[in-house]
Parts: sequence; structure tokens; C-alpha cells
Amino acid sequence: WQQRRDNLMQFLQPLIGAVQNFVEDNAAVAGAEAQLEQLFAIFAALCDSMDQQPTFPRVLLADALRPSLDAALQLFDATVTEAQPVTLPVWRTILRFICAAFRTLKNQLGVDEIARIAGGFVQLFRGGSDDDSRLAAMVAQAGDNEMCESVLNAFLEMLVEIAGEQKMRSLLPSVVEFVIDDIEPVLASAAGRDRFSLRQTFYKLLYTLALDHWQWLLEQQLETSRFVGTGGGGSAASTTAWQAFDDNGGAKTNMLGAILRCFVASLST
Repeated sequence: WQQRRDNLMQFLQPLIGAVQNFVEDNAAVAGAEAQLEQLFAIFAALCDSMDQQPTFPRVLLADALRPSLDAALQLFDATVTEAQPVTLPVWRTILRFICAAFRTLKNQLGVDEIARIAGGFVQLFRGGSDDDSRLAAMVAQAGDNEMCESVLNAFLEMLVEIAGEQKMRSLLPSVVEFVIDDIEPVLASAAGRDRFSLRQTFYKLLYTLALDHWQWLLEQQLETSRFVGTGGGGSAASTTAWQAFDDNGGAKTNMLGAILRCFVASLST
């Protein structure tokens, strides 16, 4: 196993080093998008290839790939503020790599590491404020840009991966909050446009949350006043749906009820 570890590190170190060089020199990304896309595709393929392997090979891979997870988040952060169409395939491949790592190496990475990485990506998509939501901007572009939509789908699939794991339950409140505060209102504001692929993944996320964690979510309280009245967000249609199904007068509801109401609200748009 020591020989295998050495061989893996010898293979990965130049690849991870190349990614880290781009993190240190963001200007070098321009013109090197194809190279970056290929590097992260290799990392994702390595994770997928370990999906049926026993524990120890996964430990080796997790130890070797940890620097690339941080580099992926840093590179995404460095390029997201000045998004160019040519960087979209890189973003998609980065998110597919992160999703593959979460799926295959969840036990080896641990909840804290996954929470840190996932939280970083959520914050990047949220942006600095509601008016500066990168998620909203990308959804607005997705109707005219198939690659943009594939980036968003990869991001939602990452959230599905988190939602499907019992060990990730500590992350669920922030996931549910993000779904209700950010994703549903943004999709609702895009009513009438072709968002079938995005909605399909969104419903998959809601279904995974409700199916795998319904009993726990039923016990968790969530403030709902932000959806109706003075705290409201989202579209007029979604707000109407919330009012129609808010039995508590906008006070509190359990998280399961919030997810089901979110589903109903999305159907009304």
C-alpha cells in the first residue's frame, strides 16, 4: 500500500501543482481553460473510479486530493467575479469534481471538510446580497446559454449529494434555508421560460430532502415570516402560494412543511 500511495502521489502532485499555479496567478487562466477543464475532469474520474473500492484506497485518494478541493474553491472564487463564457465549462467540471468527491470520499473527508467546501460554493452562488445574487444572474442567462444551465445543474447536484446522506444532517438547515431563500425565488422569477432541466434537478433536491430526512425535518422549526408579509422574498406567485398554505399565520413552521410548501410554490409559477 505504501508503494501504491507513492505512485498515486507521484501521479497527482504535478496535476495538483498545475491547478495551484493557476490559483496563484489568476491572469494565467485566460487561454488555459481547456487545460483546467481536463485537470478537473481527471480528478473527477479518479473519484468515480473509486466508487466501488474498499476503504483504504479511498483514504489514499482523499489524502492525495485534499489540496485540489481547496484549489477548486479558490479558483472558482477567483474567476466568478468576472465571469466569461469561456470559463463556464471549467466551472461545470469543477462542480462535477466536487460532487464526485463528496459522493465517493464522504467518509474519508468528513462532515466538517464537506461543510466547509460546500458552504464556500453556496456563498459564491449567493453573492454579496440579494441584488448581487450570482445564482439569479446565472439563471437569467441559462435560457440562452446551455452551458450556464449545466453549471447550475452541477451545483444543484452537489446539494443533492449532501441532502442524500444521513451523516450530513448537520448541514441540512443551511441547505433548506438556501433552497427556500435563494433557489425557489430565483426559479419563480424565471416563470414562463424554459427551465425544465433546472426544475428537474430542483425537484430532485426537494424529493431527496423530504424522503431521506422527513422525520428529522418534521421536528425542526423554521421562521416563515420572511416568505409572507414584511419579510417576504420571491415572486408574487410564490408569495401567494406561501400565504395559502401557511397555517401558522407566518410565525413558524417545521422544515418539512417548508419544503413541501416550497414545492407547491414552484408549481404555481
